[in-house]
Amino acid sequence: MKGRREGRAMNVLWTADQYDMQLGDPRGIFNYLSNLGEGLNASPRITLSALRFIKSSTSLSERDVTISLPSPSPFFLSLRNLTLSITPLGSPLFDGVDLLHITTWGASYTPLLLSRRLRGVEVVATVHDIGNALHPDLYRYGSLERSALLSSLRQLARSGCAVIAVSESTKRDLVHYIGISEDLVFVVQEGVDDLFRPVEYEGARNFLRENYGVENEYALYVGSSHPRKNLRRLLEAFCSAKSAGLPWDLLLVGVPPEDLAAMPGANTDDVRALGYVPRKHLPFFFGACEAFVFPSLYEGFGLPVLEAMACGAPVIASNRSSLPELVGEAGLLVDPYDVGCLSESMMRLHHDEGLRTALRRKSVERARLFTWDKAVEGTLRVYEKCLM
Repeated sequence: MKGRREGRAMNVLWTADQYDMQLGDPRGIFNYLSNLGEGLNASPRITLSALRFIKSSTSLSERDVTISLPSPSPFFLSLRNLTLSITPLGSPLFDGVDLLHITTWGASYTPLLLSRRLRGVEVVATVHDIGNALHPDLYRYGSLERSALLSSLRQLARSGCAVIAVSESTKRDLVHYIGISEDLVFVVQEGVDDLFRPVEYEGARNFLRENYGVENEYALYVGSSHPRKNLRRLLEAFCSAKSAGLPWDLLLVGVPPEDLAAMPGANTDDVRALGYVPRKHLPFFFGACEAFVFPSLYEGFGLPVLEAMACGAPVIASNRSSLPELVGEAGLLVDPYDVGCLSESMMRLHHDEGLRTALRRKSVERARLFTWDKAVEGTLRVYEKCLM
């Protein structure tokens, strides 16, 4: 393999299905692929191609290859991936390719492991998290999803392919629970966009007042209403803090109002679910909040926490999974199952202005450690190691 690419850039093929799935509603994986792809495309060490299922004016690589699907369901993705790996239909796609990067591992991508043997390409897989396997009770199709993911991860472990984990926590999960060799798992942490930087507090308050009718001081949550995000305990803790005199409101960005209405403790004027908010508006929400609260039960990385810190938000975050390695000593870490502790942390920040000021400064400093330039370089080093 080394002889094929010596003296020229590495030819790398990406799977980019999650990018297409989130085109209309950009979220974590979309932003991960956008930022990583931009950096890799700028590197002379690599020529990048991307396998997509939607023909779009938004390109992700120098050569986007579109293979349309009836739907991006696990069935059709698996069928496409098997076809590309074992039949002549896949030959043009893999022609000249040195390495295949499965950018978001899932059971549907297991057939692509065959391309290492049948197509002669190296394979790298990025695993963002294995929440379905560790906490099936938090997922809609819990036992079914768990069984499929565990089976696919065990096949990944047996394949001997390199694995990129987006956090030390995810690496520990892969080694401890799945049995992937520690030598095959490389940690490449995500970065934070240049969009997220400190904004002037009063200017942010004025922007939110004019555009969203936000009048009061507030605690902030940004994310989905997925059960693993632990919003029910957040609401319970907030109501407890309000009873103890907390003057803040609670704003839930990314949570549909109808989802909030179905939760206990939601029938109060102090809690607002704002649903979708344009990404360019998020720095104003982060910059003007009195506390960013993120009590997630499990994260593979936790990008909203990093974005909040980059904007100088005082952070209260879960002490589980990957979040401690992001927050470090720049925020308050709490047991996400302990409603009392979560409530007390909000009250502590309310009463201690000096602590809030110190955490704002520490958050910005801490967030500077996580850059997309580092993520790009780390990814390139994994590619080069596989092709040595």
